[in-house]
Amino acid sequence: MNTKGLAESIILQSLDDLWSRNHRKDSENFFTGDTFCLCADIAEMNDLDQVKMRHMVRKVLKHVRKPAKHLKIQKKSA
Repeated sequence: MNTKGLAESIILQSLDDLWSRNHRKDSENFFTGDTFCLCADIAEMNDLDQVKMRHMVRKVLKHVRKPAKHLKIQKKSA
């Protein structure tokens, strides 16, 4: 595998990791840090594509952080 393919794989794995509670924070740190920029440059993503990817990541994070609507929290009576 060449470096471009490796960089693309890292980006895709980090995107997949957003859905995992165990890996979400590391993935979020990847996309908000310099490592994403480095991988994106190696993967030959232009600036617009990088912005779009980060926007997509924000949407995923917003979705996965929503509390489940089907779970109702019951208040304890005093």
